[in-house]
Formats: sequence, structure tokens, C-alpha cells
Amino acid sequence: MIITQLSGGLGNQMYQYATGRRLAHVRGVPLKLDLTGYGPLGDTQAPGLEEFRRHVRIKKLNISAKDATLQEIAALRDPYTENSRTVSRVVRQLRRFIPRLGLPHTHFAEKRYRFDPEVLSLESPCFLQGFWQSEKYFEDIADIIRTELRPSDPQVLEYARNHVDSIRRPGETVVSLHVRRGELAVAQEKLKSTKGTFGPPTSLNFIERALAEFPSGHRFLVFSDSAPDIEWCRKNIRAEKLHFSEGHDDIQDMTLMSACDHHIIASTFSWWGAWLNNSPDKRVVAPSQWGHPGGPMVTDDLIPKTWKMV
Repeated sequence: MIITQLSGGLGNQMYQYATGRRLAHVRGVPLKLDLTGYGPLGDTQAPGLEEFRRHVRIKKLNISAKDATLQEIAALRDPYTENSRTVSRVVRQLRRFIPRLGLPHTHFAEKRYRFDPEVLSLESPCFLQGFWQSEKYFEDIADIIRTELRPSDPQVLEYARNHVDSIRRPGETVVSLHVRRGELAVAQEKLKSTKGTFGPPTSLNFIERALAEFPSGHRFLVFSDSAPDIEWCRKNIRAEKLHFSEGHDDIQDMTLMSACDHHIIASTFSWWGAWLNNSPDKRVVAPSQWGHPGGPMVTDDLIPKTWKMV
């Protein structure tokens, strides 16, 4: 059995599922999900960002995994993680000097942001804790992942295809343009703090440079986190042939992205929107700066070689 711990929003959940699914597929064992990081109100956010709590959304997709029981999780997971008992705090402190102190061999935690080939050779049973943001963890079963990370509701797929077709004009293609704002914008512009965020909101500089990669023959379908964020896009993005995705949830938005011809991405969410588009002719433009400057999030293994960074 493989148990993968889910955390964060839909994009993160998809990486965690895909990596666990690949390992379970190769080992011929079931995959189960650890959902204990989400309470009735969602996950935990930094002070001032509580309205942006994440929820388990991956179950709206065509996944094959079941929920792990507390007993199954306890049998494989590190007993000293996320525990406030004194002995647990002491063990975690000592791990700065003895990294694997008290850590069961069944618990494998992500060591760094870059791709770790050791994950591909892990045996069952295993508990995975990390973000695993690289297609290298699951590219050898890409067809399975693309099938299972589609909406379970076929009407969502049909709507997305029809919606994008209604935007497309003869001789033109549709480019998805994702502008990541949400809690990143609130943290930077209102709280004046980066605590609890992975990076700044999408900059106008990146938007302008990315749009310049598609000089003619394109229409742009703009996505963002909320109605106020879409309004920000309307006021600040200076380009022709803009259309805006409004009134859709995250599953619908990601499916709409994947139905577009080309992609301008800004986060792991839109990374998946682009990756799920299996067209060999697609072009994908991503920001060269991923996360806070000088932070741990690097693009070495995140951005596929055929995508362009600006």
C-alpha cells in the first residue's frame, strides 16, 4: 500500500496524487490518501489569510485512490510529525543533527524542491510526504495520470470544449492566461508580509512579456482566483482580444485551461492546466522566477524542457 499525504490546493493535490499513483502502479498495490491536514473548515493558513483555506478538491476528478484510515496512516507515518507532545518536539529538534532519528523506514519525506530519483525506487508499504512538483515523478505513466486527473463529470469536459470553441475564430488559436493573485496579492498588497505564501502575485511585467510571445492570431482567455482578481485583470492588462473566465469553480477553470491551444502559466494550478493539454503543438510560457527570489522553489525540474520561461 502507498499512502500519499495531501496538502495545499488543487494543483498541489494533483502532484501528490500523481506521484503516489505512479509508485502504486509500478508496485502493483493500492494508493490511499491521507486527508488529515484538512479540517471541516479546510487547511491552516497564516494569520490574515484565513479566508483562503484550501479544501480537498481532487475527489472531483476521476481518481482511483481511496481514503486511508487513521490506523493505516499511523502504521506508516512518522509518529513524531505534527505532534505537540514534548518528546515529539525534542525528537524534531534533534533531527537537525540526526535527520532520521525515530523516523520509520516507511515514511519518506521530500528532502528538497528538486526531483529526487530515490522516490521512483521506493517499496511498498510507504507513506509519502511532500509536494513532488515535477513530471519526472510520473511521466512514464502520463496517459494514466491524464485520464485520472480529468473531471469525473463528463459535462464539465463538454462545457469546456464548447466554451473554448465559442471563443476561437477561424485562423486564430486560444491562449489561456493565468494571473495568480488570491492570498498572494492580499499578503503583499494589504498585509505587507510574505509569511505563509510561496511567492508574489503575478506581475504585470511577466504578463506583458508573456503576451509578447503570442503577437498575432491569438485570443486570450484570462483566469484568476476570484471576481475581484478578474476585475483587477480587466483594469490592468492592456491587450486586445481578451476574454475572461467568470463564474467557474477551480475544476471548471482548470478544464477550460486544458481545452485551450496554448498556455501562459503562473502557478502549479495553471501548470496542470497546460500539462493536461496533450497536444504536441501547444506552446507554454512560464515565469523564470518561481516563488520568492532566493527561495527554495527553483524551475530545474518543475518546468518541462519544451516549455519557455520569460
